[in-house]
Amino acid sequence: MTVVSDWKEEIKKQIKDQKRVIGAFQFGSYIAKEVEKYGSEAMQLKLPFSEVELLNENLELIKLLTKTSKISILEFNDKTKPKKVKTNPIPGKPILFCE
Repeated sequence: MTVVSDWKEEIKKQIKDQKRVIGAFQFGSYIAKEVEKYGSEAMQLKLPFSEVELLNENLELIKLLTKTSKISILEFNDKTKPKKVKTNPIPGKPILFCE
């Protein structure tokens, strides 16, 4: 049995609601592709550098490439997240929020 079928079987055992199973399969498929592409580092919850610092250091380049002059790099959590933001960023995958 392959790793891919193992996680699918485990989801089927653990989740009985079909809508939640579909969402879990989509998430599992995404994670499996990330691990296949980047190795186990894709599962790390922390990066070996400050993502906020890196983005701030490259802010002028980001503004130039996006043809935008007003950009803010923010770090937030569940408590400080803007109400319009539906998802949380994860390490290595920041989100873009436009007002």
